[in-house]
Amino acid sequence: MSSDVTDILLKSLRTVDEKVYNRTDVERPTKEVFKQMGAMVTSRITKQDIDICDVGIGAGAFLYYYSTLYPEANLYGLDISEKLIDESRAAMPNCEYTLGNMDDPTHYDEEKFDVISCVGAFACLDDPQFAVANFLRWLKPGGIILIADAFNPDPIDVIMRYKLSDSDRKEWESGWNIFSNETIEKHARAVGMPIEIEWHDLPMPFPIKKTEDSMRTWTVQMDDEPHMRINGSCQILYTQCVIIRKGTA
Repeated sequence: MSSDVTDILLKSLRTVDEKVYNRTDVERPTKEVFKQMGAMVTSRITKQDIDICDVGIGAGAFLYYYSTLYPEANLYGLDISEKLIDESRAAMPNCEYTLGNMDDPTHYDEEKFDVISCVGAFACLDDPQFAVANFLRWLKPGGIILIADAFNPDPIDVIMRYKLSDSDRKEWESGWNIFSNETIEKHARAVGMPIEIEWHDLPMPFPIKKTEDSMRTWTVQMDDEPHMRINGSCQILYTQCVIIRKGTA
């Protein structure tokens, strides 16, 4: 891999992910967000022999959950971390993996997938327009895209950088950018394809305790939300899933 390509990948890599995710993730209880999104998929895609791509795979836990929902599906994973792909491959060897950035349109052919999902990785992008366009091009007519992340209901986009106070790193970390619902819809409609867009809240049904890693999400009680997600940068994370269905005409 060329140094230029490596630099591009590292700029989008949330380095803490390689410390958190590993092949044992598939053995743990299924995350609530995977259950919620899985229900959204199965209620909309009923046939079994489909092609599913998960973007930003972590260690393959969502791919594993897909395999329980769609045993006949062909599963694909795209990630910028070679280490995480290796972890996922160890747990899910029957998937097809691609190392690369979701901004690159050359990873897959047009109209390849029935389902494309992306959980938590849009926050690593400084500009989501290329990923949105690629997802739509890779999607089959009638297929659906599900992007789950912290989004802003107000028309404001936020680019965020942080650094741990006791860190020797000179670089500022990314990975917690927040884009507005309006921006995501604008980029989707700009592709010029017939689409339908819907938004769904992804509430956390139980509390999450704060850990030693201050940038791992935990929950606090607020007036209108008993388990609101926050992180150590004082960000309140309004987590939603946008579903984009590609029309057949």
